[in-house]
Amino acid sequence: MLFFDFYLNSSMAYTTCYIDLTTESLTYNPIGPQGQWAWHRFGKRDYPKKHLPLKIAKKFIKDLDSECNTIFLKCFYGDSLQYKSIVSLVKYAKSLNKDVFIFTYATGYNESTLKKLVDLDVRFYVHTTGISDMSNLVYLKQNAQDLDKFLSITKSKTMLEYLVYDHNIIQVPEVIDVCLKYNTQLKLQRGQGYSINVANIIDDKGTWLHDALLYDGDLPNENEFVNARTDLILCKNKYESILETFTPQLLKRTAIGSNLLSTFTLNSKSKNILSSPKLDKVFMDFNTIVPDFKLKNNLFLSVTGHVFANAELYETFNNALCNDWYIPLNKYAVNKLSGRHQYRESYADNYIERVGSILERFTETELDDLHVENNNLTDILSQYSSSFGYRYI
Repeated sequence: MLFFDFYLNSSMAYTTCYIDLTTESLTYNPIGPQGQWAWHRFGKRDYPKKHLPLKIAKKFIKDLDSECNTIFLKCFYGDSLQYKSIVSLVKYAKSLNKDVFIFTYATGYNESTLKKLVDLDVRFYVHTTGISDMSNLVYLKQNAQDLDKFLSITKSKTMLEYLVYDHNIIQVPEVIDVCLKYNTQLKLQRGQGYSINVANIIDDKGTWLHDALLYDGDLPNENEFVNARTDLILCKNKYESILETFTPQLLKRTAIGSNLLSTFTLNSKSKNILSSPKLDKVFMDFNTIVPDFKLKNNLFLSVTGHVFANAELYETFNNALCNDWYIPLNKYAVNKLSGRHQYRESYADNYIERVGSILERFTETELDDLHVENNNLTDILSQYSSSFGYRYI
């Protein structure tokens, strides 16, 4: 049996999909793809300014399998609420009985638009690393007043994701109070970093502001969605108990952070990696990593209109839209020692080679065949049974 037949008639069939609407965002996230990549740390990356055409998004939704009932409007570089046609798109999705989740930083939104979306019974997922005086310390330019107003409008329709670092764990009880006030669901997660210790916070102009130290202590209710009032109160009590003997470290530029940044004094300026007909050196046989994709059941529409049947393919493609890693990737392929940058462990080598193998397959594939404008979804998915080696499973 061809893998494509297996794909369409098995547990691999997609049940949810992600749509990337725009690269625009008023909040700058230096720890995400806006500001960091394997060969980039200082300042905003040069990803293109793009908005997904409304007709492309509607065509994609119309072509979705009837079993796919959930749509996540989640941007790789941007903020979904910066998409000017979001109300029209949500209305269309709702007319086809799709549940819609909107991911946002809740800054700089149009209040009238937000109220219309609330009336359409969508759910919101808000990313934050602080409220009030801590709102602008990791996610930069996130506005505390906008966030509070947002929660006052959306209330129980919002899930608030709070990334916990050493400096901001002291604010968790206050965050829980806000969730109690607005009947908002809370998800507590550990902060992200470039190592086990720190995350360098560098603004969009390339100025190193400080390092956010990762918190390595006990984190009650970690990765849980907490929404019942009694559960939120119990969660608050746990954190207040932890904080009785906890002293956060001041935000500052650290020696560890400086060491991590030592290879990034100048960001790479390179040609676009997708423009090359073939990379200079083979990294690994792509088919050796195909089994990792087998059990995925999500579908992704990029802001460019291309469709991907796996999150890793989608993320690698989006990173490839930036012109900052063609030369260093090939340099690494020729001489790992000189091209490794901050990677000093074998697992990092494996990661770079894995990404390289995916990019090689992209440069050998007709990307137009993966675009939703002139291809139906069934035909696009069939490309993954040939162009991406799935036939070998």
